[in-house]
Amino acid sequence: MYKVTQFSGKHSHPVISPTKSHFLKSHRKVTEVAAAQIELASLAGIAPKQVYELQSRQAGGRENLGYLHMDHKNYLRHKCQENLDINVAAAILKYFRKNLSQNQACYFDFQLDAEGQVTNFFWVDARSIIDYSLFGDVVSFDTTYRANDYGKPFAPFVGVNHHNQTIVFGAALLYDETSESFVWLFETFLEVMSGKKPQAILTDQCAAMAKAINIVLPE
Repeated sequence: MYKVTQFSGKHSHPVISPTKSHFLKSHRKVTEVAAAQIELASLAGIAPKQVYELQSRQAGGRENLGYLHMDHKNYLRHKCQENLDINVAAAILKYFRKNLSQNQACYFDFQLDAEGQVTNFFWVDARSIIDYSLFGDVVSFDTTYRANDYGKPFAPFVGVNHHNQTIVFGAALLYDETSESFVWLFETFLEVMSGKKPQAILTDQCAAMAKAINIVLPE
């Protein structure tokens, strides 16, 4: 049981000024007009930062725009995910299944989110599985490559053979770079490779990736 012994009606912290109220989540919203401009600019290939600056000037300053640059990017990300779900996911699955029907040694898998939407893809062919069994002691894994239209991380597992030639052990198209996605990917990769773990893995400096490696590949 709690008992009130004293009450103070004064704020215990400085009240935010009107010029900074646009930072509050309750005051931020991408309007229909702004959303239409964002989508049109994206189709025209204009960078989000440039669009945000233009809209800020039209509104007489960022404090009058009604949302932050982060909200702008999140809106585009959400629209891209909708397009990925509707237009691309089915085509990717159809492509993988076609390859599998032609070569049973190929493998692909995908992850679903809580709403049953496809998020992450992983695929590998027969040659990659053989190469990994021979040269999979050291693996390079990088997600900094984003040349696709949706800005999704493309994540290849790469190594070298006895001729110092680059070889691909597998690849993934990720929806995001969370530790949960990386854990799923590493576990799926090891399952395909009969549980063989690399002795060393080279990655970029990503905290979520490091966390997943400590979970799945603690050695």
